[in-house]
Amino acid sequence: MLIVALGTVMFAAAVLPFFFVREDALSVRGSVVAGSAILAVLFAILWPFTMLRVRVDARSLTVGFGLLRERVMLEQIESCQKAAYRWQDWGGMGIRQKPGSKLYNVAGDGGVAVRVNLANGRRIFVFFHGPGCRLPRFAPAQTRN
Repeated sequence: MLIVALGTVMFAAAVLPFFFVREDALSVRGSVVAGSAILAVLFAILWPFTMLRVRVDARSLTVGFGLLRERVMLEQIESCQKAAYRWQDWGGMGIRQKPGSKLYNVAGDGGVAVRVNLANGRRIFVFFHGPGCRLPRFAPAQTRN
């Protein structure tokens, strides 16, 4: 959905300046430069929101798109396991919520994610992708079953 919105905004930024063009070549060139500048700025602002970033360090799990991130301390994690899901049941791609659950998803995952069960009963589904991608390993003291 975000990619469709990004494409629509980029198309509008490229086309709209031509509706305000006068007949002389200088204004056409200025419109093209202005449209290109608008496109570049919008692209730079929206690009980070097209990639899901997952980071596990010694203290926390951080997951999100761009500035929309969630940080979970490892002490709050009871367990994590591979889980199958249907993205259609969640309403699409991106960050999706249901009562007690949240899904961080992008296209191309084949319906497989890591389900992180938290001590407070919440569940977070995180999409991991790529041939070299491995599930994070938690020390036994930090994993409670």
